[in-house]
Amino acid sequence: MKKKFKIFNISQVPFEEIHNTPCSRQTLATKDDLITSNIDALTKGTLKPGEKWDWHCVERNRKVFLARRSG
Repeated sequence: MKKKFKIFNISQVPFEEIHNTPCSRQTLATKDDLITSNIDALTKGTLKPGEKWDWHCVERNRKVFLARRSG
């Protein structure tokens, strides 16, 4: 299956509420956008100072986090 690249500016991707934290995640790509069945989604999460996501477990997924401190 041949797929075309989507080119977009990350600032145009809407923020979503995730784990009761408003405006904290952007979904950059879903399973339908990717050419591999090994990845379900690519997301970017942003937390403001003092915010946190709840700790949870998703049995069928492995998650990779890159943490960066800003400010």
